[in-house]
Amino acid sequence: MANRTSKQSSRKKSVQRINSRSKGAAGEREFIQLIKDYLGDDVNIKRNLEQTRSGGYDIEGVEGWAIEIKRYALVREGNIKSWWQQTTDQAVASERKPALAYRQDHGSWKVKIPLGMLNGMFKGNELEWTTDMSVEAWCCIVREGYSSVLG
Repeated sequence: MANRTSKQSSRKKSVQRINSRSKGAAGEREFIQLIKDYLGDDVNIKRNLEQTRSGGYDIEGVEGWAIEIKRYALVREGNIKSWWQQTTDQAVASERKPALAYRQDHGSWKVKIPLGMLNGMFKGNELEWTTDMSVEAWCCIVREGYSSVLG
């Protein structure tokens, strides 16, 4: 009986991982469509299909940005802290600007970037020195090149 319960538990965890992966991929596709809605269909934005293997960021094609996408049932402060660390690590490794796009189920997308992207007076990528904005506002920053303050 214990062996049977163990197998059921193992199958359940496997299904949860698959569902989590599917939900993540769906979130990436959803966010890409939003970017295209604001920046136009002529931008070549796509999912980074090598991200799992290479540890890279989730979305390719937004020049100069390392974009990490997270879609969860419930977003907690601890999630944001670890996601932001992952985002900045990937951005530093790829010499890009960090952007964390996240959405809680039944909520709207938010994009977190360092304040220094908007005002050169703020330096660093620490969570305390970030701001959240709408996808539309972030796309405006990308389109208008405001992020060039830091290079």
